[in-house]
Formats: sequence, structure tokens, C-alpha cells
Amino acid sequence: MHVLPVPLPRPLKFDDIKANDLLRKTVHISIMKAVCLVFIAFAFATVVSAEYFLYTTCKNLVLLENLGKKAGSCGEKMDESQKERCDGIEEMAKSPPSEANLYFALLSGVLQCKYLRCELTEEYCESNKAMFDRVWPHE
Repeated sequence: MHVLPVPLPRPLKFDDIKANDLLRKTVHISIMKAVCLVFIAFAFATVVSAEYFLYTTCKNLVLLENLGKKAGSCGEKMDESQKERCDGIEEMAKSPPSEANLYFALLSGVLQCKYLRCELTEEYCESNKAMFDRVWPHE
């Protein structure tokens, strides 16, 4: 099978190829700059809201859960092994550890489990806001 070449309005020159490569590199650099700016914005937002990390996470999970409820997919993400893990996490949360970092990790797990089970509400986030702030490992 023969492929016929597409006629060009004029022959390609080395400068055309260089310009095309330069344009492609410029586009890649612009994309990378945009990605870096997004990461810097996330880092700044994390620093600003660092004291309310669990509370912010809780509120964000409530928003995601509400979107899942609207889409009709809420609760479908959880499989049997996750149910067992969540049962274990919630059992451990009944007698919380004394170390703040462990308690923080445990509460993060509880939030994830409540999200997976579609049990997370804004009222839960608001009623536990003081505890979330108290548990955050301040340096």
C-alpha cells in the first residue's frame, strides 16, 4: 500500500521545525508553571487552614458525600474489607489513645469511614469542631 505525500504549500525548512519544537516547549513550560502555581496555592491554603485540618477535611467530605447522594452512588464505594476496617477503627475510637498524633490519625480514619458509609453530616463536623482543633498536633 502506497501512501501519497500531502503536498505542502512550500517546502519545510529547518527553521519551521525549530519553531514548532520551540512552540511545543513553550506550551509545556506554560503548563508546568500553571501546575506549580496550583501547588503553591494548595500549600498556602494548607498553611492558612492548618489549625482546622480535620474540620476542613470533614466539611470537604460532606460536600463530596452530598455530590455522591445526588449522583446516586453514595455508599457504593465500600467493600467488605473496608467495612471490617471501619468497624475496627470505630471500635478503637471508643477508647482513644493518649498520644495526639495517634488520635489525629484515628479521627481521620473515622471521618473516612463515615464518608464511605454516607453517615457524615455538617452537624457532625460542627459539633466536633472544638475536638478537631484540640487534637491537631500543634508544634
